[in-house]
Amino acid sequence: MSRGEVLRQILPYGAALAVSKGIAFLLLPILTRHLTPEAFARWDLLATVADMAGLALGLGLAEALYRFSPQKPETPAALLGLAITAAAVWLLLGQGVIWLLPTLPFDLPRPALQALAGSLALVACIEVPLAALKFQGRSGPVALIIAGRALLQAGLILGALYGGYGIVGMAVATLITDCVIALILLAMTVRHYGLNFTITAWRPALAYGTPVAAGGWAGFVLGSCDRWFLVGAIAAASLAHYALAAKIALVVALAAQPFGLWWYPRRIGLAQTAWGRDRSAAAVGAGLLLLILAVAAAMLLGPLVIEAITPPAFHAAARWVGPLALAFALHEAASLLNVGSYLGVTGGKPFLINWLGALVALAGYSLIPFLGDRLAPEAIAIGATLAAHGVRIGLFLWVGRTPAPIPYPWVGVAGFAALATLLLVLIDSLAFEGIARWAVAALSLSALAGVGALLAWGWSTTATLPTVSAPGESS
Repeated sequence: MSRGEVLRQILPYGAALAVSKGIAFLLLPILTRHLTPEAFARWDLLATVADMAGLALGLGLAEALYRFSPQKPETPAALLGLAITAAAVWLLLGQGVIWLLPTLPFDLPRPALQALAGSLALVACIEVPLAALKFQGRSGPVALIIAGRALLQAGLILGALYGGYGIVGMAVATLITDCVIALILLAMTVRHYGLNFTITAWRPALAYGTPVAAGGWAGFVLGSCDRWFLVGAIAAASLAHYALAAKIALVVALAAQPFGLWWYPRRIGLAQTAWGRDRSAAAVGAGLLLLILAVAAAMLLGPLVIEAITPPAFHAAARWVGPLALAFALHEAASLLNVGSYLGVTGGKPFLINWLGALVALAGYSLIPFLGDRLAPEAIAIGATLAAHGVRIGLFLWVGRTPAPIPYPWVGVAGFAALATLLLVLIDSLAFEGIARWAVAALSLSALAGVGALLAWGWSTTATLPTVSAPGESS
């Protein structure tokens, strides 16, 4: 695949994510003005519940589609049928559990949780069709769906906020959005692939995807579970500051998403061949450079953005943006480097590695009640998360060294990270104020991006970037 074709695949994803995350960013000042810090913290806790359940309820079917579709073109039809069946089961179970609970966690409103359960039931009905479209290389329709979903959800949330419906209205807005998007995606993909409700056709996907989905809970531990340990250790306003900092630091993960949307459906096929591993090294190296640049951007611009768009009651969030950005970067780096663990019949290896990392994080979080009087509880939580991601990266590289001996460009990546660190330290020591802070940050990031682009370009000249055809298509 030529560089021009790569850009044609990535740019629609980038544009759609820019729209969707730009909208989410624009909603932040509205949320912080319509919700008290306590209500903002409660909404963030509701989002962590969604994170926990959503990672598991998808059943790992998107990953199974990427794994088996190259060899079995009938896989998407079977997984679409399984996704619809799973939605019906999860809907009944979710509503039943919420109805039976005498009290709800964190004083969350019951109607909000009921709406959330409805949204979560549709996870597979959204993820599987999206995975099928990505596997076909249909970046345009995927981009339109991503952007359209964000626009619809934002419009409904604004209506709920200005109507005075608070977080219950926001949860219902999300449910309506997910229903509409799931119906559109199913209509698009079922027409192309058909449906297969044969249980025997589901077994390989469930055998592969279930451990991956169970490992998804490890992802929740590494991503959002820290809030559950902090809720009893810090004031609600402080929890809101931490949550806001996490939303700003999330720019690191968002910056990597266009690349990931293009790369992840292709990487398993490439990692199984010698010529593909060289191409993988160049692609992953470029992804790591992008993460380093995104961390630098979050550290330089994040505090400025918080001061510019939120009320003074939220400005204390700025102190946590940098450390959380680094945590997001390590999480994304682990995803870039874990391909060797997925080259098996089941998803057992990533399941075990993710849970080992999660146990490291949980061990660190459990220290919060004991060390919280000497160290900031937020700092303990972030330190535990960083240690956990470090363990995951090390284990992914160790396990993948035989099935996928990819020659990653570590020297170039380390040099770029060192350059970014020196730049951040220098700017911090100069203590610019006002508009000068914005100008220096913009110029520094532009220069850093130029260096990264040159490095990535050099790697790509020794390895043609990857292409993997969807079933029924020619290479």
